[in-house]
Amino acid sequence: MRPYAVFLIVAGCTAFGSSCAYTLNLVFQIGVVGLDPLGLVLVGTVLEVVYLVAQVPMGILADLRGRRLPVVLGVLLTGAATVLQGAAPTVPATIAGTALFGVGAACFDGAFEAWAADELGEAGIGAALVRGAQLAQAASIAGMLAASALSAADPSLPLLAGGAVWLALGLLLLPAMRARPAPRGRPEDLLAGLRAANRAPRVRAMAFATLFVALGREGFDRLGQAHLLDALPGAGASASLWLGGLAITTTLAAIPLTRLLGNLLPGDGPAFAWLLSAQVAAMAVFALADRFALAAAAAVVAGALRSAADPLWTAWLVARTAPATRATVLSAIGMLSATGEIAGGPPAGWIGRRFSVARALLACAAVTLPGVVFLKRAGAPRDRRRGGADAEREPARSGD
Repeated sequence: MRPYAVFLIVAGCTAFGSSCAYTLNLVFQIGVVGLDPLGLVLVGTVLEVVYLVAQVPMGILADLRGRRLPVVLGVLLTGAATVLQGAAPTVPATIAGTALFGVGAACFDGAFEAWAADELGEAGIGAALVRGAQLAQAASIAGMLAASALSAADPSLPLLAGGAVWLALGLLLLPAMRARPAPRGRPEDLLAGLRAANRAPRVRAMAFATLFVALGREGFDRLGQAHLLDALPGAGASASLWLGGLAITTTLAAIPLTRLLGNLLPGDGPAFAWLLSAQVAAMAVFALADRFALAAAAAVVAGALRSAADPLWTAWLVARTAPATRATVLSAIGMLSATGEIAGGPPAGWIGRRFSVARALLACAAVTLPGVVFLKRAGAPRDRRRGGADAEREPARSGD
């Protein structure tokens, strides 16, 4: 099967499986598993701790032994973890499934983007990531519709169905995905790649920005639906329909926004800084809103901006890493993100329990704001003095 077709299949199936399983998962964890705000955040922290521990080893495996094994393994583990959570709606099973999901995500993340860059070429990976994001957004809508319908019948069905899609995809990838060797990756190349990324001003600024964005993201993601549930004009099955409808609206807004930003933005730090500023403002409005209509509108804006910016962010990073160390560098960035979510999640959960969910969400917006400063520093002038956007690749190539 052609690599581009495999790339699009993976983008669509993973998006459908994820949105089907996890669009209403927090409602499931609140109403069926019985987690409170702190419990919701601590489960998320388990995910991030496991992801943090597994991320870099999986990136090294992908760079030294090839991308196919980590990608297929990650898809299968993610499917198994999702099915486990739906089949056994208890706190221990939720924690175990979440931990297994973290291992699967660590295997998949970084390795899949590195595989796509190897197969599609650096000239085509940026456009492919944007196109894949648009397909994923469309598939997410289908997954959200499925989640809303299945949840009305049984709250565990979305998790079971989403996990089944991931498992089926993993079995499909075994024969369909090319098993190309890693591009001349050696342990010394990996160390050189990490040192080069650390010295490159734009990559370093993006890394710090990732950390601050992650500090606010975990609490916001884990408590956002709880905030909406407090303001919803309904309960039970109608609550699932409302939240599913909001998720679909967010994705519908993100599809044209992704294309628009992909065409208009220069793809540098200042452009991302403006995007993040708008997202932080929407997060603050969401936290302060005491009416459902305003909270829903702010949630849609914040979610659409994030969804549109993520593939552009990934393309920016992929374009500035050497092929032999790409998965490791992307994994290191993912490790920073996980560290931020681990550090930011529990305090947000404590604020939500001690004071209110709204104050916790406002704190999440506040701690995200420094990321704007670092993104503004990720501009081009300093990199040009160092030899251009490809300066961070030179040390990695010198070891070839």
